[in-house]
Amino acid sequence: MNDLQWYTVGDARILKIQDLTLAALTPEHLLPDWDDATALQVYPDLSETLDASETKILLSVHSWLIKDRGRNILVDTGAGNSKARPAALYFDHLHTVWLENLMRAGVRPEDIDFVLLTHLHVDHVGWNTRLQNGIWVPTFPNARYVFSRAEYDFFSNPVHDSVRNKTSFMTRI
Repeated sequence: MNDLQWYTVGDARILKIQDLTLAALTPEHLLPDWDDATALQVYPDLSETLDASETKILLSVHSWLIKDRGRNILVDTGAGNSKARPAALYFDHLHTVWLENLMRAGVRPEDIDFVLLTHLHVDHVGWNTRLQNGIWVPTFPNARYVFSRAEYDFFSNPVHDSVRNKTSFMTRI
């Protein structure tokens, strides 16, 4: 565990739990005002966020583990493994080492006390469940989940059952 980069804020210790890095979206997709001709000249450090071809932005999918006052708090749960996501192929049937990364930090799934979901997109809720012996089970069986009522209301309303939202929360594909 010596090679893990822990941060300290007050009494809390914080660790990034890496899931995956994506090179799936163009700069224009995330930044509508992007201009290839001038962006890298004006902001040369942006080249560090682009893939080798400089056509896609590198996006980190990860969680934050917070150890505070004897509690283990997980902020977001990454993308998750083995899930069918044909509407977003870069998240389809993943096999990452996120769970192993969590355990390398000395924390087992049953040790998580709280899961705080910043929002309910696919890359923030994926490890809430895992496939075990052919059955989807809660990854953090002892955790209390905290998330926005507005997010839940939005994604559970059939009105929002759109192609764009299918990978995030909807179970109907």
